Amino acid sequence: LPQVNPEDYLISVESVQAALEAGVQAEIDNIAMYEKFLEQDLPDDVRLAFESLKSASESHLQAFERGTTGNQAGQQGNSTNRTFTSN
Repeated sequence: LPQVNPEDYLISVESVQAALEAGVQAEIDNIAMYEKFLEQDLPDDVRLAFESLKSASESHLQAFERGTTGNQAGQQGNSTNRTFTSN
């Protein structure tokens, strides 16, 4: 296995708000990545895994967005009808 240093993937944030905003961007990036994977010809089990991961990221995105706007849990985030593109 390749050597991986987890510290290479950590980001430092100044506040809870900054952490929530970083979470929003991370989930947007994840969703774009899964959409790119799902464009490929994949075995059914792999497709199902990516679809499940994408769905989880969409839920996470809504939660992070609620946090950034101060909405209470259970209210809709503003991620519906969002278009995701990779950078």
